[in-house]
Amino acid sequence: MWALLAGILYTAVFAVPHLGDVTLIGIGVCFVGVGLFDLFASKGRHIGWPLLTLIGVFALMAAYFAR
Repeated sequence: MWALLAGILYTAVFAVPHLGDVTLIGIGVCFVGVGLFDLFASKGRHIGWPLLTLIGVFALMAAYFAR
């Protein structure tokens, strides 16, 4: 999450027109990654992995359809 925040802040300072894309893609990649890690680490027993992955997928879909 620190890398995501650093990327968003960097984009906010130097590439303002791309802030929305970077924010949505960053959130999507982080949540999908955390959701899949949670799936494999808990062997599917943790209740949060589907929701985390779904949030990431929806953020990536929003970035794709916002173009």
